[in-house]
Amino acid sequence: MNTLHLVICKYLPIEFKRLAGFVLVSFFLIPPLAAQEVIFSRLTIDDGLSSNFVHCVWQSKNGYLWVGTENGLQRYDGNAFISANRDYKKNSLPAFPVRQILESKKGVVWLRLGNYFGKFDTGRMSFIKADIAYPKGAESSEPGRLTEDIKGNILLIVPGKDILAYNPKHNSFEHDPSVVSVPDDFGISDVAADPVTGLYYLCGSAGFAIYDPVKRVFYNAGYNPLRVPFLEKTKGLKGFSSIYLSKQEGIWLVKQQKFSVKVFLYDFKSERLRPKSIVRDLSSSDFTLKGFAAAGKRTWIYGAGLLNFYDNTYHNFVMAGHNFMDYYGIQYNSVHQVYEDRDRNVWIASDNGLYKGRLRTITSGTDMPRN
Repeated sequence: MNTLHLVICKYLPIEFKRLAGFVLVSFFLIPPLAAQEVIFSRLTIDDGLSSNFVHCVWQSKNGYLWVGTENGLQRYDGNAFISANRDYKKNSLPAFPVRQILESKKGVVWLRLGNYFGKFDTGRMSFIKADIAYPKGAESSEPGRLTEDIKGNILLIVPGKDILAYNPKHNSFEHDPSVVSVPDDFGISDVAADPVTGLYYLCGSAGFAIYDPVKRVFYNAGYNPLRVPFLEKTKGLKGFSSIYLSKQEGIWLVKQQKFSVKVFLYDFKSERLRPKSIVRDLSSSDFTLKGFAAAGKRTWIYGAGLLNFYDNTYHNFVMAGHNFMDYYGIQYNSVHQVYEDRDRNVWIASDNGLYKGRLRTITSGTDMPRN
């Protein structure tokens, strides 16, 4: 395990950040609270990982860390990795790439294996695949991610088509208007279920919308009788790919274009929509958003050539990794997930292994953890 130290100077121009020596010298010259430090350790195939290409990570209630890699699922106890694949047993977990791990409110663990989804028993190491009743014309579509709403419904996004709900009686993801209903021409791309109100915030090729599952009403810019400020402010905006609800900041909106990622923040308190700049890692040839996460009391945004966290004091994103600094940075081309465990460690699943770290604020001669 190699310990990596990363110093991020937030007020320096980006071109100076490329000069490792200048960054280290400047660290001692900038004012208090002008720098962040992330101390990481890295796990690779040398430590027992079945692949350095890590898609996801999740911690079970008994403290084990479950790691989804390109070569299957593994359990980590802090010392050794154990494969969860048991090809010789009934309902064994196949050694497919594990792209997502989701624990429901009822304690059911869901896995995505390629384009397959199913329930995983962590004790028996068994897997039961669920069927998917794809909408007409979407049989060859690649499904999106799993999510859960306030009532415990497990939802599967079929980009451009529909949001399917899991039916335990049929062991199948199906169109269920009693859970959520999206018009065919909306072109759904992402959904965020509000854990407080139960409302669904949606984005798609046609713009933004809010679905009320109690009233079963679909609100958008064209039908907004309640004059919801969010729909008023996003009126005319189309083609967004991601939406994320943050307890701290508000609603994050992302528009993915060929060579750029545009990020906006809607603030519930001020009812304002503002663009936010993110810091791209130019050493990566790709630049694609993969998701948001809450970890270390911060909001993270990550993807290919992208690993930032949002600083609520200075209201901007800060780069949390530098490929060009061999010793002081994280080596990755793409980050697939950011996850916080119960000990408040921040785990980074990347295409170059699994990183574990903590964020701390550095003042002049003082270490002040801000976890």
